[in-house]
Amino acid sequence: MVLLQGSKDQTGRLLPKISFAKCLAKLTEDLRPGQTVESHSLVVGELARALRQRLPDVVRRQLPDGLVVLAALHDLGKISPGFQKSIQGSVEAILRTIGRDIFDLGGMETKHAGISEASLNSWLGKQNASKSLKRWAEVLGLHHGDRNKLPLDDAAISYGGESWQRERHVLLGRLLQRFGPLPSVPPTSEIIQLAAGFVCVCDWIGSNEEFFPEGKLEKLTAESDLAQLAGAALDAAGWTWPTIRAGLSFEELFGPENRFTPTPVQRAVVDAAATPGVFVVESLMGTGKTEAALAGAYRLLESGQNNGLYFALPTRLTSDRIYERLKPFVTAVYGENAAVKLSHGLEWLQRRESDDDESQPPSVASWFQPAKRGLLWPLGVGTIDQSLLSILNVKHNYLRAFGLAGKVVILDEVHSYDMYTGTLLDELVKMLRKIGCSVFILSATLTQKRRQEFFPSAELPATNEYPLLTAEPGRCEPIPRPPASVKPLAYHVEHVARESDHPEQLEQLTERVAERVAQGQAVLWIANTVAEAQRCYRAAKSSRREGDGPLGLLHSAFPPWRRTQLEKEWMERLGKTAPRDGGSLLISTQVVEQSVDIDADLLVTDLAPTDMLFQRMGRVWRHRQRRDRKAERAEAWIVEPRAADYADAEEFCEALGPSGFVYSPYVLWRSWQVWRERTSVTVPDELREMLEATYREQTYREQGPNSNDSPEPAWIDRLREECLERRQRLSGIARAMTDNRNPTLSDRDAHTRYSTTPTYSFLLAKEIETLGKNTRVVFSDDCEVSLNARWCDKETAKVIHENMIALRAGHRVPRPAQTPRWLQPAVRGEVGVLRIDPDDGRLLQVDGEPTELGYHNDIGVYNFDLPEARKETYDNELDW
Repeated sequence: MVLLQGSKDQTGRLLPKISFAKCLAKLTEDLRPGQTVESHSLVVGELARALRQRLPDVVRRQLPDGLVVLAALHDLGKISPGFQKSIQGSVEAILRTIGRDIFDLGGMETKHAGISEASLNSWLGKQNASKSLKRWAEVLGLHHGDRNKLPLDDAAISYGGESWQRERHVLLGRLLQRFGPLPSVPPTSEIIQLAAGFVCVCDWIGSNEEFFPEGKLEKLTAESDLAQLAGAALDAAGWTWPTIRAGLSFEELFGPENRFTPTPVQRAVVDAAATPGVFVVESLMGTGKTEAALAGAYRLLESGQNNGLYFALPTRLTSDRIYERLKPFVTAVYGENAAVKLSHGLEWLQRRESDDDESQPPSVASWFQPAKRGLLWPLGVGTIDQSLLSILNVKHNYLRAFGLAGKVVILDEVHSYDMYTGTLLDELVKMLRKIGCSVFILSATLTQKRRQEFFPSAELPATNEYPLLTAEPGRCEPIPRPPASVKPLAYHVEHVARESDHPEQLEQLTERVAERVAQGQAVLWIANTVAEAQRCYRAAKSSRREGDGPLGLLHSAFPPWRRTQLEKEWMERLGKTAPRDGGSLLISTQVVEQSVDIDADLLVTDLAPTDMLFQRMGRVWRHRQRRDRKAERAEAWIVEPRAADYADAEEFCEALGPSGFVYSPYVLWRSWQVWRERTSVTVPDELREMLEATYREQTYREQGPNSNDSPEPAWIDRLREECLERRQRLSGIARAMTDNRNPTLSDRDAHTRYSTTPTYSFLLAKEIETLGKNTRVVFSDDCEVSLNARWCDKETAKVIHENMIALRAGHRVPRPAQTPRWLQPAVRGEVGVLRIDPDDGRLLQVDGEPTELGYHNDIGVYNFDLPEARKETYDNELDW
């Protein structure tokens, strides 16, 4: 090929140019020439045309017709000397064809997305388009994940000058003739996000050699042939939507084994869900909020006002449990061939090889498996973190937004988040409404102020009604109380002094608990930290007598294989239909606090904020129809500070112990004041009053003689100011994380939960032995594998990750050294290896150096030398 004369740079040097028709978009996997920019643009354009027709109406209405040509234009920037040098520079056959002049150039831009944006921008400028209309070019700049750098002028020398600009514009004109005009209406920021996600999906599918193999495109003779191939690629990738079954009754949705008729809460939600909107449902734990939201979602889905569903929860455990409950609902609504996708960091560990083709061809599920594509699946359940990544300033956040567009999104247990995650949640709800979603927000313990934050443009009336449904445009509707068969429940409350410096106090408490277990009661004991839960477990185990019922410990410091075992055992033992044939004691942390359907007779709990105490009490006498209960009343024992008054903040914080590092000391003070004189609490009658009393903002100076609140000591103002300052700081950090003017972060660097302490990942092993080029490893679950530094199959990777654990950094947790070579093919990032000493359980580093940690299958990872919680240091975050 004879090179055409190009532009000159600042020194007068000629910039050689390649015709757009010869510019490559891709190489094949074996580094041979692949699709040209023109052929790839045609492929992506046809995919966009086909995909847009398949999108649900609620999404398609938000995306203009011109989006198809916008997708086709996404790779214009590859017609540039920098990109062609980077892709063709190592291909000798191409060098012989086009010559080497282009590869002598330096200082050329290689990132083509910005050049694509600049090219469309200049084209629109020549058409005298408005500044707001030019924003469509941002979609091209975003399509590779981020847009950290604003593009230069399209004729910039680093882009190839005017001659390369002309080549880009020639192809741009041809694509406009093929796919129609550009959008004529200026986009909003949310529409730009959706459009970028749409273009990204088309680009990824169009780049797949399995769908568009080398050589096949050259044989296509007609436009219809390429359109047919595009449709087949979408089928193979799984871009089809299940058909909903209309006219299902409540019983058909959930099965006769659950309820024959909906409760008042469920009827109210279904009635309100006539049009899309935000629906805040406040009702007691165990009163069917999940079914209420799903029934409301069904009404919106059936009417076509929304399409698709994502159920978001605070923890992996809660999302796993809802996943099991959601599967039969989806089968009822969409049929046996519809599948629910589970989305959280460890979901792939639970996925069997057979799951990939459980309801679709293998390639369908596999295309959607990467984490960034999970929300694109029509029906999903997972952690809130997956949806929050759609608003954080991370790469491909728009892809997640596109996946959520038009869906019904259910946000459960929204009270559980701190100000950082809560601020992100507010931003998420705003964004979801702008992209056509309906949002159901579920909680048993919202304050009036928190409810108002979900409706920023409406002034909600003050009300103490409970249960309560609030819907756009800000209607608060009291829900009739459940039928007389479900009366308000009175909990007997007992206060237990917390004296961590007196081991006999804990011994006395465990003896009392043992008596209840011996009577056949199921006792749930919730501590605020892992170390405190372990301390209580040791005390309970040391006081066990022959014939005592099962004793268990559950928290996050177990490797996944063991935590899954414990969760399954105790969720079944304390489940709705499990027979109460003897007493038992489960000691846990916040992992069982909410969205877990367990039913205990007695709760023992550390002092926690009022809303969390109510959540914990919701695990007690949850199923009041149980006939084999060995307890006469529902009870909650609160382990709390002993003294009636404290001289200063330091003395009070010391009395709180580790709980003061997990929750705000000021909130704990307010909660303690609300609860300390109570010997009984009736739910739901007193729930709202106690919540508002806890979170009502006040200071000692503001209270007059007629105040209904007990005067606070002057020193409490310091804790209050610290609490407010922290809330403001966390809110500011959260807003900064969503600001796209800041540098784009990777998923690993963006945080949906705030923590002041990093976590390190470790692999737990019993034996490690080098055998030539291989390494033999026996893991903590006794699985034995042989690993090498070159590759790792999927099943072996699962075994490895089932034996990994994340530990918060601290003086007892050694920072991982470089990941061993034999482990690198199976993990990402820095992963340390800790070997379990077979004699005493101490964790040793690879070189044999002992750590201050130990491991036991019944206790998890613990502080080896200093087991008592009071000697440990803590971070101010929950154990999820």
